[in-house]
Amino acid sequence: MKQFLTISTLLLSSFIINAQSEKYQSTMQKNIALLDSVVNLLYVSNQQSKTGIPNTKYLDNINSIANTFERIGNTEKIQWLPYYYTAYAQIIIARNSINIVSSLHTIDDMLDKADNWIDKAISLDKENSETDVLKSMLATSRIMVEPMTRGQKFGPLSGTYLQKAIQLDSTNPRPVLISGMNKYYTPEQWGGDKKKAVELFKKADEMDKNFKPASALHPAWGKGLIDYMLKMSQKLTQ
Repeated sequence: MKQFLTISTLLLSSFIINAQSEKYQSTMQKNIALLDSVVNLLYVSNQQSKTGIPNTKYLDNINSIANTFERIGNTEKIQWLPYYYTAYAQIIIARNSINIVSSLHTIDDMLDKADNWIDKAISLDKENSETDVLKSMLATSRIMVEPMTRGQKFGPLSGTYLQKAIQLDSTNPRPVLISGMNKYYTPEQWGGDKKKAVELFKKADEMDKNFKPASALHPAWGKGLIDYMLKMSQKLTQ
C-alpha cells in the first residue's frame, strides 16, 4: 500500500509538472508571436509616418506584452527567456520613445529596468549570445539620450558586446543586424558608414534565412527590422 501511494504521488507530481510545462510553452509561444507581430507593425507604421513620431498605440501594446512576460518570469523563476523578452520589449519601447517623452532621462529609467531584466536572464543562463545582443542595444540606447557626452563610453561598449555575441554564436543574425544599425546611425566622423551598414543588413538577411533557434521559444526576431532598415537605406544602393 505504501509503495502504491509513493508511485501515485510521483505520477501525480509528474502530471502536474508536465501540465505546468505545457502551459508555460503555450503561453510563451503566444506572447512571442504577438510581440513579433506588434513590433513589425510598429516598424511599418514608422516607415509610413510623416512626422517621425511612432504610433503610441503600438508602444502601449508592446508594454502590455512586456508586463505579461515579466509575470511569467516571476512565476517560473528558473526560466531566463521571459526576462529576456521583457527586456527586449522595454528596449524597443525606449528606443521609439525618444521623440515622445517630455524628458529624455525617462528613457534612462526605461533602460535601467531593461538592464535589470537582462541581468536576471543572465543569472539564469550565462554566456548567451542573445543577452549580449540586448546589452549592446541597451548601450546604444544610452547614447540616444545624450549623444555628445555618451558616445565615447557606450559606443565601444556596444561593439564589445556584439563581438562577444558573435563569438558565442557565429550563426546568429542579430549581432550583425545591430552592427549594421550602429553603422547606419553613427555620424561618419565617429565611425559611421551607411554603405557598410547596408552590407551588414544584407548579410543579416541571408543569415536569418538559415538561422535555427534552439527551440520555438528562443529568439528569432529581426526579419521585420532587417526589412525596415533595407527599405530605409534603399537610396544608398540605387
